[in-house]
Formats: sequence, C-alpha cells, structure tokens
Amino acid sequence: MDAFTQVQTAIEKAALPKEVLARLSAAKSTAKQLDIQPSAIQRVVMLGSDGGGSHIQLFKNFQGSSRAVQDLLDTYGELILMTSGEIGSIIWERKLVLADSEIACQFNDKLKSGNFSSFKSLVESFTGAVERLVAIHLSNALIHYRVSFGDTKNIDVKVWPQTEGLANGTVPYSLTPLLGAYCDPDVWRSFPVAFRNRVQGTLTSGRKDVLSEFRQVIDSVCECTSN
Repeated sequence: MDAFTQVQTAIEKAALPKEVLARLSAAKSTAKQLDIQPSAIQRVVMLGSDGGGSHIQLFKNFQGSSRAVQDLLDTYGELILMTSGEIGSIIWERKLVLADSEIACQFNDKLKSGNFSSFKSLVESFTGAVERLVAIHLSNALIHYRVSFGDTKNIDVKVWPQTEGLANGTVPYSLTPLLGAYCDPDVWRSFPVAFRNRVQGTLTSGRKDVLSEFRQVIDSVCECTSN
C-alpha cells in the first residue's frame, strides 16, 4: 500500500468529518505533489512558512486525543517522513539542528574574559543544556586542533575555519545526546509519534531549551516536504 492509499484509508477508518484537506509535497527528487481531498473544505494539518519560520497548525476538528485522531496524525507523520527525501531523513536520523550564533558570541566573550582557566570551567559556566552542548563542540574542535586554552584569546570561533560553520549556524550538530537525557525515548525515536505530539501541543521535555530545539528538528523535516 503506497503512502497516498495509507492516508486515504486512515481518513476513512477514523470516521472523522469529511471536511478534510491534506496536502503534502513529495520528495524533492520527484517534485510530485500528493493531494488528498475527500470533499475537502478545511485542512487537517497545514505546513508552511509565515516568514518568521515554519509552523504547523491543527484545526479544531482534530484537536481531540481520541485513538482515531492519533492514528490519523501518525499516518500523516509517516507520509511526511517518506516524502521528505534524503535530507529530511538525515535530519531526523541524526536529529540535526543549527546553533544560535549568539552562543558563539558568548563563547568568544568568555574566552577573552580571563575569568576561566580551562575549557572545562568555561563549558560549565553555560547553564542551558543546549548552549552547553554547543560550547562542548566548540571546545572539542579547539582541543582537536591542538589549541591550548592559553592561546584561545586570539581566536574568534565565528571566524576560525574549524568552528565558523557551527558557530554561525550554517553547519548542524546532533541533538541526540540531549534528547536521550531529557525526552521520552518513545517520542524522540519515532517521527510519527513526535509529529503527532508536535501538532497536538503535547511534546514535552525536562528542559525548555531542548524542547525548543526538538520542535525545530521536527519542523525541519516537515519543511523538506514542501520544497
């Protein structure tokens, strides 16, 4: 059974209102669109961009927590991942996100402050789980290229070739270590389940900053279906 038939069957089994429109793009490799429109009047899930970033909107008919609604959203999640192409699959498999460049600015300021005696003490000065993980990656890059802590005052991680991509938010890093520590494994290991929790507003984490980045992972996969 192909993805189109799976979703169409799920709609029928769910016995939900017929005012359903679900429109998703196929993978970039085929550039083919899938339109599911049984007497459609309104959308189940709308994926797109409002200029300030991606958004996922769930309409009132689908804001319940019934098994039928959950099954339908899970099926949409499967379709999205299937049509997200190679890029979307890699993003989900590795849980890739881009760092906020402000973290690198803080990292630079701390390097030049003279208040720290080691990479370890510098990293531990970051209180957020996400910013600390980024600081660890930046520190590891410096250590890997044999830069002693005493020589770091002359380095700008936003310019230094080995760190500029991560520091400026152009090269992604994996959120997996934090998801493993702060999120339900049944959710972060399954895209359909994560997607369903995302659109229903029930996605949770022990850390707000980790939750925010996890949402971005899910949204990035969804965006791959619309390009």
